[in-house]
Amino acid sequence: MTAVAELSARRSQRRSRQLLELAGLRCSLPRLKLLDALSVLGSSTAAELHAHLQGPGPSIGLESVSQSLRRLHQSGMLVRDERKRYSLDPAFDGAMPAKEAALADG
Repeated sequence: MTAVAELSARRSQRRSRQLLELAGLRCSLPRLKLLDALSVLGSSTAAELHAHLQGPGPSIGLESVSQSLRRLHQSGMLVRDERKRYSLDPAFDGAMPAKEAALADG
């Protein structure tokens, strides 16, 4: 990995950690890897994300991927479409999950 790529990966991971903390979620390896993968892949299903995460290093099971996606979605960090594809929620600003913001507005 080049120095530039490594620096970019560290920044991404730091931002993911901050967002998880602000959403009130524990920072775990599956969640960090999912957020990183979604920032690269964009909208994806649990199976697509699981396949993307396979490779060197510790593997993450499909059930763990699915459970993490559900929790990230419930927190407001992710949106899910009718085809069960998850993506980062552009409305999640890190200060308040989108669902809570909608409730606060009215």
